[in-house]
Amino acid sequence: MKRFIVLFMALMVMLSLCSCSLLPKFLPDILPDRPGAENSDVIGKPESSENESGKEEEFDPSAVDLELKADFDEASGNETASVIAKDKDGKVLWTHNCGSYPAMQLENFTEIGKKGDKYFYSEGGKIVALSCVTGELLWKNSDFDGFAVKHVFGEDAIYLCGYFGPDFFAVSYGGATLKRIATLDNNYWGARDIALEGRKIAVTFDSSEDGNGGTLYLNAETYGIIRD
Repeated sequence: MKRFIVLFMALMVMLSLCSCSLLPKFLPDILPDRPGAENSDVIGKPESSENESGKEEEFDPSAVDLELKADFDEASGNETASVIAKDKDGKVLWTHNCGSYPAMQLENFTEIGKKGDKYFYSEGGKIVALSCVTGELLWKNSDFDGFAVKHVFGEDAIYLCGYFGPDFFAVSYGGATLKRIATLDNNYWGARDIALEGRKIAVTFDSSEDGNGGTLYLNAETYGIIRD
C-alpha cells in the first residue's frame, strides 16, 4: 500500500512539472531537442554576416588583398600565373588560375590592379577582368595584343601601352575596346609609361630617332594625337 502511495505521489509531481514546462530542465537526456536550440556540433554552420546593430554588412572590395603570382615551368618552357585573394586576416578567399603561355622576351602576365569591385590584369596579350568578390571571370579583351604593359586608370576607361605596341589602347570598365593605336609616331618606339595629365594622356618612349626618347600626348576625350 505504501509503495503504491509513493508511486502515485511521484507521478503527480512529474505531471505538475510538465504543466509548468520544467520537465526539460530536469530530464534533458530523455527529451528531444527543443526547436531553436543551439547545436555546437553542426558542421558547416554559416557564419553570421550581421553587425552589432543586427544589419547585414555589405562586402567591401577594398578590404580584399589581391596578388598576381607568375611562375615558370621548366619542363614545358611555359609561363603560368594565378590570382590569389585574401581577406585582412590573410585568409585565402579565392584563387583564379590563369592560362599557360610559352616564355618569351617580355613577360606574359602583368598586374594592372583593382578598381572598384573589379581586378584587372593582362595575360598573353589580353586584358582580363575578375570580380573582387568571387574571382569570377567578368570579361576578356583580346584586342590589346601587347606585352610589358603599363597603364593608368581613367574616369571611364583604362589606358594602356605595350613596349612593342600598341602605343595606346583604351578599354572600358565593361570590357569594350574604345581605341587602339598601334603606332603614335614612327619616330618613337618602346612605350614604357602612360599617365594622365589633366585632359591629356601622356605616353613616354624609351627611344626615338634622335636617340633621346620622349613623350607624346593624346586628347583624353577624343583620343586624337596632339601635335605641337
